[in-house]
Amino acid sequence: MESLNQSVIVFFSKDGNTRTSAMRLNKRLNGKIIELQEMKKGSAL
Repeated sequence: MESLNQSVIVFFSKDGNTRTSAMRLNKRLNGKIIELQEMKKGSAL
């Protein structure tokens, strides 16, 4: 029987460091990856 559990990584990366980490983690977990993006440039905290 195939496992129905799947990891999801949701991240926001302003300068790319978090994106790199999220991609590396996803290689190990083999899940789904979702990148959040700013609606307007400079609107992130």
